[in-house]
Amino acid sequence: VDALDRFHSILRKSHWPVVKRMLQTLKVLLWKSYTLRKRRWIVSLLELITPILLFWLIVYYVKPKNASNEDISYNSNQYQYNQFTLQSQYKLAYTPTNTFTSSIMNAVVTSLNKAGSKVTLESKNSENDVVDWLKQQYLSESGKTDANGLNYVSAGVGVIFSNPTDTNNFQYTLRTTRENMKTTEDTRYGEGSSIGFFIYEESGFLPIQAAVDQAYLSLYHKFQVPNNVFVQYLPFVEARSYDVMQSLYPLVISLGFNFVMPSLLRCIVDEKTSGTREMMRIMGMKGWLNWLNWMVYSLFILVPVTLVVTGLVTVDLRGNGPAIVAGYFPVWILFMLFALSFITLIFVISTLFTNGTLALIIGLITWYVMTILLNSFFVSSPDKFGLSINLLTCLWPSIAIQWCINVISNFQKNGHPWTMSNLFDDGAGGGRVSVGLACVMMIVSIFLYSFITWYIDSVNPGPYGRAKKFTFIFQCFNRKNYNAKQSHVVGHQRNYEKPPSDTKVGIRIENLRKTFNQGKVVAVENVDLDIYEGNITALLGHNGAGKTTTMSILAGFFSPTRGKVIV
Repeated sequence: VDALDRFHSILRKSHWPVVKRMLQTLKVLLWKSYTLRKRRWIVSLLELITPILLFWLIVYYVKPKNASNEDISYNSNQYQYNQFTLQSQYKLAYTPTNTFTSSIMNAVVTSLNKAGSKVTLESKNSENDVVDWLKQQYLSESGKTDANGLNYVSAGVGVIFSNPTDTNNFQYTLRTTRENMKTTEDTRYGEGSSIGFFIYEESGFLPIQAAVDQAYLSLYHKFQVPNNVFVQYLPFVEARSYDVMQSLYPLVISLGFNFVMPSLLRCIVDEKTSGTREMMRIMGMKGWLNWLNWMVYSLFILVPVTLVVTGLVTVDLRGNGPAIVAGYFPVWILFMLFALSFITLIFVISTLFTNGTLALIIGLITWYVMTILLNSFFVSSPDKFGLSINLLTCLWPSIAIQWCINVISNFQKNGHPWTMSNLFDDGAGGGRVSVGLACVMMIVSIFLYSFITWYIDSVNPGPYGRAKKFTFIFQCFNRKNYNAKQSHVVGHQRNYEKPPSDTKVGIRIENLRKTFNQGKVVAVENVDLDIYEGNITALLGHNGAGKTTTMSILAGFFSPTRGKVIV
């Protein structure tokens, strides 16, 4: 026991200085953030009140109907499964081709011909070939009219067999030339009974599905579908039951947190252009600590905002059910990930400007325009693009949180509250991004934006600071070794004194040049100087000779126009 106590004592003593420095750094960051917030108390108050007020308004005044109160319609019409209305002409293609699939499709053609339909059947090598053939057939008939003067296009259907060699595991996919057919699994909000059923029947989807099923059952199971088998349209919610809250959420989120952006952008850019940041770096503050300070500065407001907003949307405050049927903690985590991603995105924008007002204007315009465009083209129509493309949109914070809200709303609409067990379930299919994937992409965006911020800030620090080369991240593979005992200022040059042989170079200045005002003012020109360890070196010269500029370059306050400094 004594030995264990001594070990713990040694461990505490060895780590205590590190812990003490970390606590002291955190204390300074909190003090600075508190001081800045205290000075800008009006802006801080607006940043705090605005999102809470907007979410309160939408929850209390634009609250969507609960699933139990929605107008659900049931189609009472029944359709005999083996007696669908057939079109006069069908164009069919299938893949792959073997004895099993050919026998099925030939039986389909025979049954359609007996019913009086004209059938064109093609076999293709792949699903892409089937799709291309259907497109070609569709385009070749565009503009044609029937005897009544109506637009006429024959029903084109492609059949893709998934298990062409397994007759006991019959699976296939149907592709049609109709663009306005529902392919999502979100059947609760369907197309409507009469029009929706007509599209499936007129396009050939239902007749060909019934014909393929009956051919398979007859050929391989000797079973004939009886006349008492009927199909009926699924129940659906009337179109007038419009989910206003889901539609307004992207705008609410953008508006709710927009006061954080102009305040933060302006503060960061002003600190950069005034030279305050570089002065703090000269005094020993690390660059990442400054960015951490602005993160803490933002979280002073965003943490309480997310806590209150999460309560507004997840807690039943009016007795009609919460706006989002999900746990408080998971929803709060979503908002916090959004907040962190949003802050790091602001960091990236701030590195691109040296004018606070310009950064504020362009930042806000970019935020709103990108949110509206991405929501209109991707979130509103998830099945138009694949999952991989939709995932990339989650790098924009407001779109990532919108995907999360949509998925949770889909579960809520279908009467199944979203839980953590549904983390990677999108709830409806059709290219939608699940909550789990959206969270992963927000975490990726935090690291990605942090890396971009660090890189741009290193190569373009603004009017103050030392700019690194664009390829500086690869310099670790190509480091040059300098001999500190060998001076680059040779002794036989007329203007240089030969250094003592026992000295060691501590700072080496080579061909240094610094200009201002786009090269019109030359402050330092062709300076070569070695400063030795253990010696006192003084720079002498008249006013304007470049002494202060040279020292500023040595301290990292300015970047040289040409030349280099090696410490």
